[in-house]
Amino acid sequence: MDYQKTQYILENLVIRTKGVSVQIQGDGNIIRNCIIKSEGNAAIVLAGPNGVIENNKIILRNRWIPSEVAAGFDIFGDVLRPLKEILPSRSRPRAAIVLRQASGTRIIGNSIEVEGASGNRHAIYVKDASTNVLAQGNRIIGPAKPAFFEPGSEVMARDNQLAEPK
Repeated sequence: MDYQKTQYILENLVIRTKGVSVQIQGDGNIIRNCIIKSEGNAAIVLAGPNGVIENNKIILRNRWIPSEVAAGFDIFGDVLRPLKEILPSRSRPRAAIVLRQASGTRIIGNSIEVEGASGNRHAIYVKDASTNVLAQGNRIIGPAKPAFFEPGSEVMARDNQLAEPK
């Protein structure tokens, strides 16, 4: 897929959401020096090549009720909603950073924290034939599986540090 050269720059921002914090599509987008906290399925979803995610503090919180289910609750707390609606959505993959068709993207010098260790929660999730991706010098805190790459995607990982949650 060809992406329009957008070159959006998000810099020096504090972003906190209950859903996905940042979703950008295009070629050459930059997210730098931000604090990004999400309670959704991802903190950052970047679709398109040649992106830069650099020197950010990224936190993916672990809500017991996933955001897509919580959105359906009314103000009076529809708390008796059957668990069968909540539990399947908790098993879907979640990641602090999701890359889609993001060839040539660089993830450098970030602090990436994923709360709630499980097999479906990752710091970085690379999919849709994203090749020549560089993940370097990141501090990854918490997930049992720091990164997940779908077949057809390639990532060069160098000098990343894994840390236990506090």
